[in-house]
Amino acid sequence: MDGVWVYVRLFRRSLGLMLDSPLRPWLWIAGPYVIASRIAPVVVAWIGGQALNEFQNAIVAHAFTDRLIAFGAVIVAFTAAASIAGALTNIVKDRIDLDVEMYFEIIEARTMAALDTASRESPAFQDLHENAKRGGVGLVTDMLLQPLQIAGDIAGLATAAALLAQQSILYVLLIIAVSVPFFWTEYRAGRREYDARWRWTPHRRAYFKLLDAIAHTASALELRVLGSIDRVVDDTVRASKDIKAQQVGVRKRGVIENLVASLIVAASVGALALEVVRDCISGAIQLGTGVFLMTSLRQVSGMFASLYREIAQIAQKKRGVEDYFRFLDWKPAITWPRDGWRTEPEAPFEIVFDDVSFRYPGQETFALQNVSCAFRVGERIGVVGKNGSGKSTFIKLLLRVYDPTSGRISINGRDLREADLPDLYRVVSVLSQEVSLYEFTTIGGNVELGAPQPLGPHALQRAIEQSEAVDFIPDLPKGLDTTFGSEFGGVRLSGGQAQRIGIARALYKRPRVLVLDEPTSAIDAISEQIIFDRIMGDDADERLTICISHRFTTLARADRILVFEEGKIIEQGAHDALRSAGGAYQALYEAQTRFLV
Repeated sequence: MDGVWVYVRLFRRSLGLMLDSPLRPWLWIAGPYVIASRIAPVVVAWIGGQALNEFQNAIVAHAFTDRLIAFGAVIVAFTAAASIAGALTNIVKDRIDLDVEMYFEIIEARTMAALDTASRESPAFQDLHENAKRGGVGLVTDMLLQPLQIAGDIAGLATAAALLAQQSILYVLLIIAVSVPFFWTEYRAGRREYDARWRWTPHRRAYFKLLDAIAHTASALELRVLGSIDRVVDDTVRASKDIKAQQVGVRKRGVIENLVASLIVAASVGALALEVVRDCISGAIQLGTGVFLMTSLRQVSGMFASLYREIAQIAQKKRGVEDYFRFLDWKPAITWPRDGWRTEPEAPFEIVFDDVSFRYPGQETFALQNVSCAFRVGERIGVVGKNGSGKSTFIKLLLRVYDPTSGRISINGRDLREADLPDLYRVVSVLSQEVSLYEFTTIGGNVELGAPQPLGPHALQRAIEQSEAVDFIPDLPKGLDTTFGSEFGGVRLSGGQAQRIGIARALYKRPRVLVLDEPTSAIDAISEQIIFDRIMGDDADERLTICISHRFTTLARADRILVFEEGKIIEQGAHDALRSAGGAYQALYEAQTRFLV
């Protein structure tokens, strides 16, 4: 009984989703159309049989009858109506298919946009997302159409049974009996296919990653130069064969079972057809009645098979729709209270890490251990350490990509977990080493994505000047209006140019907290000095600047430097003081400058 209520709940939610979609105007006519499409063939077959009987009578009487003319007119009308309905259906389908597809794409995009990094990195979520992409829209649509199709099959069967029973009820009972194997085979096949799809979802994700590596310009170039692209292609072919073999293996058993069921039905219908032919030859029934019986037997067999298939697939489709709504309902690991505290524009801004430790989900070792530090607006903080020392994890916790495993992070004495996170992000900007530039907009549009809404030409100009992007933007075909990305007929920027656009985007909204992760790794030394003179000079007293860097010319500008090692802050202080201390910072400095003249 619980399964029935789950189905009802999913049906209601699917209906609500569709009533908000472009499909809504057509839902009201879908029911009558589906039912009529099941009844009409049976009625046409019966009318055709009656017309053939009248034609036979007319031959005997050597004269047309009014009934023959009437039956002929009805057949023409039904045929014309069916043709018009079919044409209109195709027109409507072509018109709304794209709208419905885009409607669901937007729903899924909003779901993904609301998710945090921890959820995105979860294998369980990735499997769920993959299955949602593979059939979510179709399954939700099927959830609505399935009851209509079942109702249509029942209406068609009832009509056929009423007409067949005029000859013999045994026809109906025999068709019902021999069609039962279809139900069993479809039910078993549906369960096997659903279970197999979940087992092989990680393999499919790996397969699509291989395809992406070949399709992506940068990775394809690297693989080609390294001479390994053919190996990746071979891996892709091998993965596709493995997935295909899995699908064939699952369906092979179902095909055999379905074949046996089909042979049983075919033999039974064939025996009935022979009996009908014998009755026609003996004169027990008229030719038209015989044609109707043979046609309707085939139709009834098909409708029973369709009905059993729909009923058998209810469980499979229900599970698929449950997965789709689980994807839409996925709860982010990082949440915030509706009435969370908000930042005050002119208030002091102090961030405190109090004995913070963090361990990534599923990991046993700590990425950060017992980190305590504090900094405020107006400070310029440098962060340095070997790879894997905890620098990036420190920044992720600061931005609340993750919450600490233990300890507390606060801003002005208030727990970061209690903050209104979107409001907090209004005053925070971040730039990672791998700058993301977006090909769906222009160079200027990429910079303007640094704020929720465009701030006007003055803010845009100020940002590109601070980032030194003003040096090359005038040389672009359309300046700031130049499209980014050669694949869309735009320009391809160098690594250093892309980083300057990224810096401009980070500075665009004049944040109170600016986080930079190796922001100038692709920029030449002279340009880097100019950029950091501006970042550390212009408006620097109005914001907290935190910069991860391995370049000591950059770190030397910081008021304070945090030195990370194995997830701990082992030293902190100004550049000169840390060098004089002769500790880990000095060792890193000497390692970098050892071969410089």
